[in-house]
Amino acid sequence: MIENFIFPFNQIDDLFIFYRIRDSISSKCLNDQVDLLNSFVQKSYKFDDILHFLNNSEHLKDFLPNNFFKKLKSLDEFICKAKDLNFTPDIVLCIKCKEPVRPISKKTEAVVYSLNEGSRNCFLQDKKCIKCNYRYSLSFYYTSDNKRFFYPNVLKEKFISFSNETIVEIKLLFKLTCDIIFNHSSFKSFTNSFNYFHNYDRALINKRQNLEEKRLTETWFYYRFILGKYDFLLEEKIEAFYVNKLDENLQRFNNSIQKSFIKKWSSKDHLNNCKHNDCSFSISIDGNHKINRLKCMYDNVSIKQNEFGDFKIGCLNSPLRNSYYCKSHSSVDEKMTFNYEDKQFKCNVSQIKCRQPGRLEGKNLKIHDSFIDHNENLFYLVNYDYEDPFWAGEKQIPHSVIDNFLSNLKRDIIDSCNSMKKFTLPCEKKNRTVGVFLATFNCGIVCGFKEILKKETLIQTLNFCLELTENLEKCPRYFTYDDACHLKKLLNNGERIKNSSERLDKLKNINLLVDRFHFKTHKKTDLYCKNNCDPDLYQEMANINTSVAEQVNFWYSGFKHNVKHMSRERFRFFIFTISDEKNKIIINPNIRIEI
Repeated sequence: MIENFIFPFNQIDDLFIFYRIRDSISSKCLNDQVDLLNSFVQKSYKFDDILHFLNNSEHLKDFLPNNFFKKLKSLDEFICKAKDLNFTPDIVLCIKCKEPVRPISKKTEAVVYSLNEGSRNCFLQDKKCIKCNYRYSLSFYYTSDNKRFFYPNVLKEKFISFSNETIVEIKLLFKLTCDIIFNHSSFKSFTNSFNYFHNYDRALINKRQNLEEKRLTETWFYYRFILGKYDFLLEEKIEAFYVNKLDENLQRFNNSIQKSFIKKWSSKDHLNNCKHNDCSFSISIDGNHKINRLKCMYDNVSIKQNEFGDFKIGCLNSPLRNSYYCKSHSSVDEKMTFNYEDKQFKCNVSQIKCRQPGRLEGKNLKIHDSFIDHNENLFYLVNYDYEDPFWAGEKQIPHSVIDNFLSNLKRDIIDSCNSMKKFTLPCEKKNRTVGVFLATFNCGIVCGFKEILKKETLIQTLNFCLELTENLEKCPRYFTYDDACHLKKLLNNGERIKNSSERLDKLKNINLLVDRFHFKTHKKTDLYCKNNCDPDLYQEMANINTSVAEQVNFWYSGFKHNVKHMSRERFRFFIFTISDEKNKIIINPNIRIEI
């Protein structure tokens, strides 16, 4: 009888619990072990009975759980791995007809990437409804007409897949998001770190498939796209498009998200969680010139602007690989305009190359403008006295000549008020966007963003302010901007206004002020600026950090290497994602971080 076999224990559970205690605190004496057993099971086993059991159990050692608990952890890991290596959707009844679904016989070979286990080969087995021909994969299903849609709970699962070849642990994607936000990690550095960590055991290198940067990047953007669809657009049925359609879908998302983002972070999501009582009546605006991307160099494209008329910004699309132009303008080699003395110099992009090899003599050598090609090579437009201009590489020119050019460039910007942004930036920016406008509340929450195209002109700034005014849940009483004096003059210049609008009237009712840091550099003789744009003239602004956008910009600048080669749609979506995540961190009382 089993009772005689395990006496004095009256249950097999108690026997296992005793051996678990004995295994965990083997350094303790038997008396302590028995006391702990009795305390846990609420019984009164006697020390002598258990001692007798141990003394007489030698001949039963093969039947007792001596090593069971040492093997238990490895058993759990083994079962977990066995389960993970065979993926099948957790679907029992068909979504459409509610009939039972059956696994299909064919299994597909795939690779699963997880944070702690690295990469492993696995099998993916779909299920199918015989009645209506709906097919079910791990994260999405196929309708009878072969359209794909994600399951409603796809983001609550442990793993996610966007194809039948790759499966990724959601925890890994969340870790990547954390590294991006807190460490400014790039996709390349995260990929290299992941591969190095999991391939450190030389014996396992040949058994693992390295994570590819391209695969990780696409997966992260796709994952964040689904998150954005659920959180901002509140869509319940999301199409599981193929990965090669990612940018196309990001474009549609980006075109609709700007208004939703502004409304979300100027409404209760911000105000109910904000720690600053006087936060909502002032917004700081600033342009970040560090984070920019490559763009097509075709220049003859304008944006329609209702209030101030159309303005030229050039083609917004990203160029093709090893080209200065996008697909639509790939056959173009238009003449570009460069600064040359008090005139303009025009040449084709294909003509920008070194005229001669070797170092140039610095005496009488003058730089007029600059250009960066698609391989990140910097060229300068130069000439000697009484000679025609020509192009030279950065390494050909003495450093003193380059330093002199840059110092003269800064000096030429100064006019009646030092912040006037009318000077054309060096032509090295012609194949890149300039940066991003950011609108920030006093608490550091970003409520709006927009790409800066060509240069940070007053018209582009006003256009951004108009979009903010139109979509903010509640308009603030003040906008602060480093060039608010010229912005205000333009806004009140009736001759420049083509059409009136409701949002223009709202903007005119907002006080435009210069932030305190830049106000110090504005000329004291400019009475308009001094009398109309000084933040210290308003008592309400006493506790407002008017330079908060500048400080937030410092954090955004850490992503300049992440975004420099992104496509237009991925760039815009990336700025949206990091802005939304940053805002969530600020209102989270459990996280202390300076952003």
